[in-house]
Amino acid sequence: MGNSEQLITANERPVNLSEVLAADGYVRERTQPRIGDPVYLCLLDLREFVARSAPRLKGAVVDYGCGGSPYRELFKHCSRYTRADMSGEANIDILLDASGKIDEPTGSYEGVVSFQVLEHVKEPGEYLDECFRLLADDGLLLLTTHGMFLEHKCPNDYYRWTSQGLEALVSAHGFTVIESVKLTTGMRGAFQLSHFVVEDFIHRRGTFGGLLARIFRRVYRVTLMPALNFIGKQFLRREGMISGDKHANVYIGVGVLARKSQSSLARGRAG
Repeated sequence: MGNSEQLITANERPVNLSEVLAADGYVRERTQPRIGDPVYLCLLDLREFVARSAPRLKGAVVDYGCGGSPYRELFKHCSRYTRADMSGEANIDILLDASGKIDEPTGSYEGVVSFQVLEHVKEPGEYLDECFRLLADDGLLLLTTHGMFLEHKCPNDYYRWTSQGLEALVSAHGFTVIESVKLTTGMRGAFQLSHFVVEDFIHRRGTFGGLLARIFRRVYRVTLMPALNFIGKQFLRREGMISGDKHANVYIGVGVLARKSQSSLARGRAG
């Protein structure tokens, strides 16, 4: 695989990215989201889905593109939790090679976890093929990524998925989907989207309109954002809906739990 087809592009990664992803504040937002956080609702729902799914994974697990490994504690029951990424020597166990692949034998793990990584991968099919290769027979893949979410380069941001689209992609690369969910749905998702819009609001400095925009954004952060987060958490419990739910057409994230398919194994052995 040539440099133009790398799974994760190392030479575009900022030098300090690993420190950012491992910083206390970044990890805290994901492990203990607070009601005043701009991404409170989606990170709360993401953690809930991961926590609910984690007990189903056993044995050796690899966090493929781990960043700061914010959900590591949820997998303490597993016999081994291996952290793999392109950089960040202080908080990883395996440094990915130049192609973004893991220098481990085929079938080395009973579980692969991938949290908010796939949208940053230029060739998601190749990434999923590597997940498949790393898994032992009947191994599980737990993967989350974005539905409707603001653009955020880390160092690049390539894709967004519908739940059906993610199911189709994962299935096309040899997995059998066990569970597929939409995360942060309905009005809960609408609240989160409003936070993104306000945070990304463009204004001209030095103008009266720009002054009003800056005042509004500050007031929103202090008052409306926590209030909407509170309402979303207390009264709109639609954080994770099954993918086929027709009443959840607005959603921030998507996730799947999938198994290394026996039919794909049989095809591979026959070939």
